[in-house]
Amino acid sequence: MSLGENIARLRVRQGLSQEELADMLGVSRQSVSKWETDASVPELDKLIKLGEVFGASLDSLVKGESLTTERREDGGRETVPTGTKAAGEGKGRGSRIAGYVYLVIGVVITMILGLMGGFLAGLLFGLPFYVCAVICLTSGGERTGLWCGWALFILVDLYLRYGTGLTWQVIFMTPYWTAEQNYMRLFIAWCQFLVGLFFVLWTAVSRRKRPWEPDQDQKKPVFLGIAGMVCCSLLMVQLNWTMARNHFFSGPIYSAIFLGRAALDYCRMLLLGWLGSVLLGVRRGKKREKGAETE
Repeated sequence: MSLGENIARLRVRQGLSQEELADMLGVSRQSVSKWETDASVPELDKLIKLGEVFGASLDSLVKGESLTTERREDGGRETVPTGTKAAGEGKGRGSRIAGYVYLVIGVVITMILGLMGGFLAGLLFGLPFYVCAVICLTSGGERTGLWCGWALFILVDLYLRYGTGLTWQVIFMTPYWTAEQNYMRLFIAWCQFLVGLFFVLWTAVSRRKRPWEPDQDQKKPVFLGIAGMVCCSLLMVQLNWTMARNHFFSGPIYSAIFLGRAALDYCRMLLLGWLGSVLLGVRRGKKREKGAETE
């Protein structure tokens, strides 16, 4: 059995796709494909990482496999790689534990405030912990911190929008702001903008290790991202124009328009972060392709 066939067999047994394996090794999916077809041979440092991923020594990786085994339910023996499996299970277990901790904290806050006569306040203050608990218990450990951060940012931003009427767009009035308008409000608006920008950038670089492959369509996702941002912006302009012409909306209609505007704003932020991740992936993929050609 060749080295490429062995890599392909161990990868499939591990339950990994070529893209997932490439992400773990810091290479492109095209490189993994070339290894598995014996079109090229991994460098020594990549062979060491492959051994760690599959839980095998270099000798067993090149010549065969010598991995830990576990008993199957039917009495037979099944080879089970231990490297990435253990790491993935540990990551998922940590995420689940964090989820249960968030859930307990949320329940305790709700119960304490409920006993004090503020059940709705308890739900309100416990909501961020409930949201983080759901994310941790369902994400499998993938970018849990990023999604929890987005959830908390959106909840706080919604409160500021609804409770104070402040949005990050207020920063455009900075040159014309006066002391009578309260500089603290302007400071809060700038904080909203900077925190939102931080999460947009975090989203953009969260997939930086996954290059966009040369054989993948690069124009379509970029076009869809830009089109989505333009559509959200046009819809927000329409809602703003509608509210400007109708000052006496009833409560439910006003709330619906308010939530619609906020949702469109958050969609624009997420789309901007996703578009940034696509562009970074394309740039990284082209850089690696150029490096492979020079080799």
